[in-house]
Amino acid sequence: MDVRSQDPSTRLRTLTNFASSIKLESRVPIQRYFRSGTEMLRMADVYYKEGSIENAYTLYLKFLTIFVEKIIEHPEYHTLSSAERSQFSPKIKEVFPKTETLKQKLLHIFQQEHELYEDEMAKKKQEEILRLEKEMEALRIKKEDEERRRQYQVEKDKSMVDVGHRPSNEKSVLVKPDGLAPIFSANNLYPSNCVPSVTHETKAAAKELPGFDRNLKPRTIFLGPSGLRTVVLPASVLDEFVSLANSNTKNNVETCGILAGKLEQNQFLITHLLIPKQNGTSDSCTTQNEEELFNVQDKHNLVTLGWIHTHPTQTAFLSSVDLHTHCSYQLMMPEAVAVVCAPKYNETGYFTLTTNHGLDLIASCRQQGFHPHPSNPPLFEVASHIQIHPTAPVSVIDLRKI
Repeated sequence: MDVRSQDPSTRLRTLTNFASSIKLESRVPIQRYFRSGTEMLRMADVYYKEGSIENAYTLYLKFLTIFVEKIIEHPEYHTLSSAERSQFSPKIKEVFPKTETLKQKLLHIFQQEHELYEDEMAKKKQEEILRLEKEMEALRIKKEDEERRRQYQVEKDKSMVDVGHRPSNEKSVLVKPDGLAPIFSANNLYPSNCVPSVTHETKAAAKELPGFDRNLKPRTIFLGPSGLRTVVLPASVLDEFVSLANSNTKNNVETCGILAGKLEQNQFLITHLLIPKQNGTSDSCTTQNEEELFNVQDKHNLVTLGWIHTHPTQTAFLSSVDLHTHCSYQLMMPEAVAVVCAPKYNETGYFTLTTNHGLDLIASCRQQGFHPHPSNPPLFEVASHIQIHPTAPVSVIDLRKI
């Protein structure tokens, strides 16, 4: 269905309901929600600057819904200090009027699009009426022509019969003074068929469409086949990371890093590989001092787009611990990708939790450490929305050395 056919107020209400229908996951640390709020505003600001009004409105409204209504429901909320609880107060005051302005602008745009849609439908209806009228006129002329030809044939046959009964000394054809018989042709007897010309009234019936201000048209997210925005990963990230992890890999210790970047023209570009301080084992890796990591991201205005880690002795897949680690990323950012490097097997995997099963199951799982999960239907899949760029640059920041 063409969304322009919807009543403008109904269309706006549907968008508003979608943006505000948010459920907080108690397993996700509350600080990660605050972190997500910062990144949400960054993306909303990008959409706003690029003129993607509908997407900017959606993200601003999500932000307000979380930090005005929902965050108090999180089980860790009571552990926050007064300063932590109010850290977004200035931003909330700034976002409220901006969101309301965007809402009114969207309503105006939706009204314009709805009027344009109705005019297009009226024009198509009028064109269909004219087409049917022409078909009916052509059919009428065809039938009249066939009837004339039939009558002509009847008269011709009758005249031939009459000639056959005339006396033999009577001439069958009248000769003109010049000695030539008259030439008879159906074309001389009957007018040619032609399509009637379009009258002034008919032309006026095809109503011209009103002008539409394209500068006001909202630009929506362009999604790939997976329903997600594309994430562009520089190929050099893999070589850089494997090289940085080499010493740990030799000692059978996992290494992890954060993939961060920016939103640009409806796709995510991974621009930074961040290696936080961490503690690794043969089958796990946990980050330390995340505040330091957040400061770096704030300094470079980065959005978290996923994570990358090694499997020193195993193939590329997501273990039960990996599934839980990635779940918190994907809940905050649907496009978040988990990259697994398996140097021993020269493998690299790009994974995401299945949205129709894996994400919900892992989000509701309360077990910790390594534990079994049902594998059918699959819990994770290859990330089809990731695109490897052969020459895109990447900045590497290794916080372990700081």
